[in-house]
Amino acid sequence: MRKVAKVGQVAPDGLPITVPLHKLEISDSFFLPCIDTDKAKSQVRMIARKLGLRIAIHLRVERGLYGIRVWRVG
Repeated sequence: MRKVAKVGQVAPDGLPITVPLHKLEISDSFFLPCIDTDKAKSQVRMIARKLGLRIAIHLRVERGLYGIRVWRVG
């Protein structure tokens, strides 16, 4: 199992992706396309916890891609 190398980087399906949590203002969001949504949610929550951010995560299908949408709420 490959570990995520940096804070701000997730790899739910094995390919590292940098997520912009540190750049989000309250109510901003981003979509993370992925197959393993449980792993993606867990990894994003861990990053948010380390940064002291409150987030909301919802499963979505956007433009035909399955994944999660992450909002900063606090």
